[in-house]
Amino acid sequence: MSIRKTLSVTFLIIVASATTVLANCNQIDGAASLADGSWLFRKNGGWRPVSELTPEVADGRARRVTFAYVANEPGLKSARRGILLIKTGIEGPQATNTGRVALVRDNYERLRDAERCESYPAFPSGKTVRIRSYDYYHDYSEVADETDGDTLKTFHVSYLARNGGCKPSDDATPDSYFASRRRSNRSDFSFNPDVVRTGQSSRFWAQFGFGAAYAEPLAERQVTIKRYVADAAGLACVVFDSVLKPGGFIRINDLERRFGLFRTEEQSWAWPR
Repeated sequence: MSIRKTLSVTFLIIVASATTVLANCNQIDGAASLADGSWLFRKNGGWRPVSELTPEVADGRARRVTFAYVANEPGLKSARRGILLIKTGIEGPQATNTGRVALVRDNYERLRDAERCESYPAFPSGKTVRIRSYDYYHDYSEVADETDGDTLKTFHVSYLARNGGCKPSDDATPDSYFASRRRSNRSDFSFNPDVVRTGQSSRFWAQFGFGAAYAEPLAERQVTIKRYVADAAGLACVVFDSVLKPGGFIRINDLERRFGLFRTEEQSWAWPR
């Protein structure tokens, strides 16, 4: 197969696996009554919680599923802006196409020209980085390859966080140094659940290769960044599609959702084994 054909096929796979769109909540009945962080899937014209998704794939057939994420924080004094992070891939015996991580992001514009906080560098479709580069950066803040490092830097954005300040989507500042809360925006991008749960490890260990082997059983990895902006009532919805198939998983993180002072846990769904 020619290089041009290979790139074309790769691009089609990337687009088909997790095409995403930003939407308001008009199409989701009762969205304002849902809890912050509700994750739904579309069924027969309505919406059901993702906890009910597993029986829908009992026949073992791959299918495209439409999901919705609801941010709902009416008690916040200002309309929340945030980033929804969507990670997909294949694990287990079906994980045969390993090697690179696909990066997907829309080219957003600033909501207001006067706000210099938001930064969305132009990012072309079809961009990928090596697994090692992706994992070293988000697990250890280590740049393993200069070219991939530049791609990751362009992929990430800066947005107006809930405290009113600018925050990069790859900000590595831990939530707290003194309460065993070392999670950060950057660690939430990790495909290693332990890193997402506890935060990044020391850079010192990265030079010895610790943690790099975790990514090997994962294939067809893709990471998508979606911006959301809540309305005056604190409500926002993000609707996106993903192709589910045997061995597949999907994980989401809202970088600005909090329980008290700390960020909430990653939500995930995996194809039943």
